[in-house]
Amino acid sequence: MGLIGEAQDTYAIDADRVWVVGHSNGGFMSFRLACNNAPIAAIVSLAGSDFADGSACEDASPLRVLQIHGDQDRIININGTASLGPGLGGFPSAGEVVERWAQRGGCDLSPEVGARRDLDRLLPEKDTDVLVYASGCAIGARAELWTIVGGSHIPALQDDFAERVVSWLMAG
Repeated sequence: MGLIGEAQDTYAIDADRVWVVGHSNGGFMSFRLACNNAPIAAIVSLAGSDFADGSACEDASPLRVLQIHGDQDRIININGTASLGPGLGGFPSAGEVVERWAQRGGCDLSPEVGARRDLDRLLPEKDTDVLVYASGCAIGARAELWTIVGGSHIPALQDDFAERVVSWLMAG
């Protein structure tokens, strides 16, 4: 939160275009910031997740959420887990996370199937399934799940992956 504030104090930043993107633990951090109502408009989580207890974010503001996850991730399982180990909590499935944020955004909970994408250069073409919650959403809200079929925790992302993510962010 301090880093976002410092950047806004130092640079001319459009408050409607503050985005957080993270991989794995950074993905968890992006959801944490969203739950804490950080001044952000969108988050992108690659192989991260949200709080196990959905009530921890009940008061979170609607925003745009993109969850990208490999279905063969052996570190942060796409299906969630009850516990990460002794004394550690778990996390929900990627599908549950995206649906929660769609619900917070007032979106219709019947997602549309989007066009398949090619995100991992080592997998067959069009390796990524897309679910989109965009209908009926509050202004500024949207939720998507991009599932890399056969994808691992650290996918071999296409060279244009960052450009695709930024395009998704800019489209909001």
